Amino acid sequence: MSPFRLILPLLLPACALAQQPRAMTDKFFPEPGIEIHTPSFQKKRGVASIDETLAYIRATVEGHPVATCSFIGKTRGGREIPAVILRRENDTPKTRVLLLARIHGDEPAGTEALLYFLHRVLDDPAVNALLDRLDVALLPFLNIDGGEKLRRELDGGLDMNRDMTKLLAPETIALHRFATGFAPDVVLDLHEYHPFRADYARLASFGACAAPDVMLLHSDNLNNPPALGQLTGQVFLPSIHRALADEGMTSHAYFTSRREAGDIIINLGGDSPRSSSTSFALRGALSILAEIRGAGFGRISFKRRILASYTVLLAVLRDAYRHADALRDAIADVGRDSIVVTTTRPVSRRP
Repeated sequence: MSPFRLILPLLLPACALAQQPRAMTDKFFPEPGIEIHTPSFQKKRGVASIDETLAYIRATVEGHPVATCSFIGKTRGGREIPAVILRRENDTPKTRVLLLARIHGDEPAGTEALLYFLHRVLDDPAVNALLDRLDVALLPFLNIDGGEKLRRELDGGLDMNRDMTKLLAPETIALHRFATGFAPDVVLDLHEYHPFRADYARLASFGACAAPDVMLLHSDNLNNPPALGQLTGQVFLPSIHRALADEGMTSHAYFTSRREAGDIIINLGGDSPRSSSTSFALRGALSILAEIRGAGFGRISFKRRILASYTVLLAVLRDAYRHADALRDAIADVGRDSIVVTTTRPVSRRP
């Protein structure tokens, strides 16, 4: 696998701060031919509000014995945070899966993907069969205050995905309190990333943009349970890559960039417990964060972004269903004799 994947060139480096040009969308990221009836597609423009989202959830779960809607706490602005639990009562030992979206308010595709999944799991017997062995919790809209303004941060300016250790925000407290009670074996956190960065404008002759439809992050913190890390890397991540390829989409390991002493530094992976992927991994869950290409895009490639998110979550659920015994054994193996405090990440220089 190459260290990162970019599309070259862009016509103007100014695109690093803009939305995606129509010609690029049509050529590289066409919309899939699927019908999606989630709240945003009942509007002519924009994305659904929390009230429209709640109305959709209530209408969808009404009368279904396997689905319940409740609230896990309130935002700083006083809005109630919804949760949907999907559970079928039977005698089979269940694997618990927690699906998160909208930790960042300007990343709406994850919310729509969870609502699309909610419809499918209650309407499609093949998807509904997953509940024979899985209990699934959906938290489709965590950062409501920021989401209502399509702003990344929580009300007050805090980045929720940098607050998983200090727990300064009521939204983060509500998330972790809920997770403690639900005790997930698997956690998937859906995000979106912006492919145009100022750093990329310096690459090649006319700049570049990130190409993958999806970037996948699992924590490489050395205090993670090794058995869970192996199961993630050898089973779950390959399944996601294959599922996306089957849909004609590209995927890659997660990377970010920064400038340092005149160089562009590309960081692969992540290990900070401030973010959800490592925070939940250190709690003994198999944890994956998916970055979908499209933050700040509005309705550009919206169906593609939702389908990419849905494809990732369905692959995760199917592996949680198929590999329940291996997952249970890996979680039982949690614990180590020593704690790693300081590490040095490997560095390579490339033109």
